[in-house]
Amino acid sequence: MNLIDLALAKQHLRADGSDAEDEIIGVYLAAAQDAAEQFLGRKLYPEGTTLPAEDPNGLVMPASVKAAILLTLGHLYENREAVSVGNIVTEMPMGAERLLWPYRTDIGL
Repeated sequence: MNLIDLALAKQHLRADGSDAEDEIIGVYLAAAQDAAEQFLGRKLYPEGTTLPAEDPNGLVMPASVKAAILLTLGHLYENREAVSVGNIVTEMPMGAERLLWPYRTDIGL
């Protein structure tokens, strides 16, 4: 289940109002959310949710995690292939990983 609404995802991507790319945007959105959960080592829950007793490590999604998922979505949407040819690429200093780090639980300390 995607925790971010497709309309917000399309707004972030500046995708046109058509539904021609809805399926692929949905795939990228699910992948971005999964990547965030894997990085955090925590399951994400929608805003306003009470964490279930069986998942005390879960996380009700804060705005910074939502922003990180949207940043990852944008990366997947703009870079649809495994390689980039003829481009100068620079990772942004306030990228998705930096937004996720404060919520990570399995850092091996």
